[in-house]
Amino acid sequence: MMDEATAAVESGASLESFREQVLKRYQAPAPVMAPAPVALGLSNKEQKRYSLLRAINALANGRPQEAAFEMECSRAIAENSNRSPRGFFIPLEVRELGWCQPFKRDLVVGTATAGGNLVATDLIGFIDALRNALAVADAGATVLSGLQGNLALPKLTGSATAYWVAENGAPTESQQTVGQVPMAPKTVGAFTDMSRRLILQSTPDVENMVRTDLTKVVAEAIDKASLIGGGTNEPTGIIADTNVPVVAIGTNGGAMTYSTLVTLKLHPRTTTRLVASKCSSSTARPRRTSARLSKLAGIRITCLRRTAPCSDTPGF
Repeated sequence: MMDEATAAVESGASLESFREQVLKRYQAPAPVMAPAPVALGLSNKEQKRYSLLRAINALANGRPQEAAFEMECSRAIAENSNRSPRGFFIPLEVRELGWCQPFKRDLVVGTATAGGNLVATDLIGFIDALRNALAVADAGATVLSGLQGNLALPKLTGSATAYWVAENGAPTESQQTVGQVPMAPKTVGAFTDMSRRLILQSTPDVENMVRTDLTKVVAEAIDKASLIGGGTNEPTGIIADTNVPVVAIGTNGGAMTYSTLVTLKLHPRTTTRLVASKCSSSTARPRRTSARLSKLAGIRITCLRRTAPCSDTPGF
C-alpha cells in the first residue's frame, strides 16, 4: 500500500483515481460455494454395513484400518469432489437414512434407558476395612495353644521370711504358700450366611472375603477382651483384673504429664520388676496417646540401679 501511495504522489494522480485503484485491487472475492454432497451409489446392504461409530473410533484411536470400508468410502468422495477431509467424508446415502444428524446425540451413558444399561461396571481389586491393630500378642503375651481341658497355673502366693539373728542363734521357721490361677475356656465366634448363587457369581471371591473377615474380627475380639474383658461370657481383661496395679490419674482419666509417667514407671508394685528387668516393659495404647507422649519434653527415665542404666522413653 505504501509503494502504491508513493507512486500515485509522484505521478500526480488525483485522489479519486487513487481511491478507485485501491478499491479495485482489494475488492471482496466472490464467495466459494461448497460442492454438492457426493453419492457413491451404495446398495442397501452396503448402507447397513456402514458404521459411523466404527469410523469415529478408528480415527480417534489412530487405527483407520479397523474401519476399512468407511475409509474407502471417504477416499472415493474425496476423489470425486477434489477435496481433502480433516476427518472423513460420509456418503450421501448414509446421511439420508435419518440417523446421522449433525450435533445430535440420542444415546448417552448418563441415562440408563438411553444407553447406560449397555455399559458394564468392572470390579477391580478389593479394599479391606480399616481395623484396629492387635496389641496384646505384640506386647509379649504368652499364647497357649493345643489345650483341651481346664487349666490351672501354680502360683507362689507367699514367700519365706528372712531373719537377722544373734551369734549361735537360729532363725524362725517360715514356709511358702502356693496357690493356683485357674483358667476355663471361653467361646467367641462370628457367623455369616451366604447363598449358593452369591458364591458362584460373586467377583471378587466372596467366600475368601468372608473367611478373611471372620478370622480378623475374631482375632480383634480376643485382643479386645484380653484388655478390657468383663469376665462374664468373655475373659477377664487386664483392666478388670483386681491384681493389676492401677495409678489413678483422675475420676475419668486425665491428661498425660511427665509426673504421671514417673508415677507409672515407679509404682510400688512394679518398681522391683522393672529394675530387675533393666526397665524392659511393654505397653498397649491408642495412637493418639502415643502422639501426646511424643509432645512431652524431657521424658527420659533412669533406673534406680546405676549398674543397669536405662534411658528409654516410657512406652516407646
